Amino acid sequence: MSGIGIDTVHTAAPPTDGVEHRALWKALERFAGTLVDRYKLGALISNFTMQNVQPQEQVQSAFDDAVKAGQDRARARNEGEAYANDLIPRARGAARARGGRDRARPVAGSCFGGGDV
Repeated sequence: MSGIGIDTVHTAAPPTDGVEHRALWKALERFAGTLVDRYKLGALISNFTMQNVQPQEQVQSAFDDAVKAGQDRARARNEGEAYANDLIPRARGAARARGGRDRARPVAGSCFGGGDV
């Protein structure tokens, strides 16, 4: 099966976030399954080996830019998730504390002569 190309260099580039990498592996599994069925090989393909992608010299800088953009995207996603993982629990805690105080005010006010607590 050597030399069969089913995807672009961009998709086959080193994975930065794993999403594209998993999609490529799924495509490879489907493609290999189609070949096995079409030629009635009676075989089970259990592993794929990715060869190193080396772009031609004329497009090397564009390739490097694409890889860097993927890394930047993954880093931005990770930073966003880290920010959300920090912010959301604090916001929920603040909302609970504020909600508990707001519910307690009318009850406490009525118990102590209707004034603001």
